[in-house]
Amino acid sequence: MASILTAAAVARLRGPKTGQLEIPDGGCRGLYLVIQSSGAKTWALRYRRPVTKKPARLVIGKVSLEPTNSEPKVGALLSLASARRLAAHLSHQIAEGRDPGTEHTERRQQQISAYTFGRAAHDYVSHIKRTQRSWRDKASNLGLKEGDDGEIEQIKGGIAKLWADKPVAAITSKNIGDLIRDVRRNGVPGLERRNKDASDARARHFHGVLSPLFNWLKDDEHQIATSPLSDLKQPKAGNSRDRVLSVNEIKKFWLATDQVGEPFGSALKIMLLTGARKNEVAGMRRSELDKDLNWWSLPGSRTKNKKPYVVPLSPLASEIIAAAKSPSEELVFSTTGHSIISGWSKMKPRLDRLMGVGIMPWVIHDLRRTMVTHMAELGIRPDVIELCVNHASGTRAGIAGVYNRSELMAERRAAMMAWSRRLSDIVHGTSADNVVDFSHRQEA
Repeated sequence: MASILTAAAVARLRGPKTGQLEIPDGGCRGLYLVIQSSGAKTWALRYRRPVTKKPARLVIGKVSLEPTNSEPKVGALLSLASARRLAAHLSHQIAEGRDPGTEHTERRQQQISAYTFGRAAHDYVSHIKRTQRSWRDKASNLGLKEGDDGEIEQIKGGIAKLWADKPVAAITSKNIGDLIRDVRRNGVPGLERRNKDASDARARHFHGVLSPLFNWLKDDEHQIATSPLSDLKQPKAGNSRDRVLSVNEIKKFWLATDQVGEPFGSALKIMLLTGARKNEVAGMRRSELDKDLNWWSLPGSRTKNKKPYVVPLSPLASEIIAAAKSPSEELVFSTTGHSIISGWSKMKPRLDRLMGVGIMPWVIHDLRRTMVTHMAELGIRPDVIELCVNHASGTRAGIAGVYNRSELMAERRAAMMAWSRRLSDIVHGTSADNVVDFSHRQEA
């Protein structure tokens, strides 16, 4: 005879090394505790179908170790007590000639048919908006954006609009494969193309947006059992970028930032002066700056490698930050007063036009590489350059980075000052005598 389960036993019991374990509850006929090798626990009801009398099994919910006050229903979190109540209710239906397993399957199919990609994308973006800093980029690739009222809305021509009524469960690997190939050739639906040619990097990035969406949807609550991307290979990575702005292009860039409009112009100059990433500069806060604007201290929560990052500011950088006009008391660069700058993709073509004809394609992240390259040409040591851009690679990677904890603040400030002077020389044509050669000074 089966033992009567207790709440303590439900919490204590463990599953097998492989497969699953079913433990009958002596306190409720037909009710079983099912424990997977992973440790996941569910409740199942075993019964005979009213008409055919064939044995059937219905998973009625996941185990909750805490008491549940809501009315128990199939698919909900169920404590031992609520699982028993639901099992008794379903057994009564069976006695009346109803088949709860068949009814649940029919309801499930109706829910699956009703859950569309448009709704799924909206639910997913609402979910990641609370936890991921890069949610806006992912939302735009899915055809969604944040409206003026803070609500998530569709982008005209975006995939959320094009597939608005397409049931998630009906989306196949072929659908996704065709979409990714189209993105590679023609760009992301609803977004302006930055690269007019076919782009492996664009396809790979789009795959990287879709994959976590469908993995999130694999949860029972979200209607699909497997991801349509599971059988698709991730698009190959594009060639690594090595674009560096030349001296002539730097000058054209700097003069163009004076015309592109604020706060973009000032933010772009700070990117080139400091080598900081776009989102780091766009989200610059006054609380991160010392009162004399000599230092900019970013917390780990705002850096790519999650490590705090102190940037020595040259007088030119300090001057640009001090002159920045923002409706926000905290954000240095803002147009709304409550959010960081957005609209880079619309600004960039205007900046390119202002730089004039004959400029080879470049992206904003190339400003970071440009600073690093020109610092190296000044003879600045590689380990100092890596610290200037918060890198933990090359000379400071692995065991070398573990034992070399020096932050080299004096050397970093000198490097930033040298780069600022070199930049002024490029833009304004001042004497090259102002440029400091680091190739011998720093070896002492």
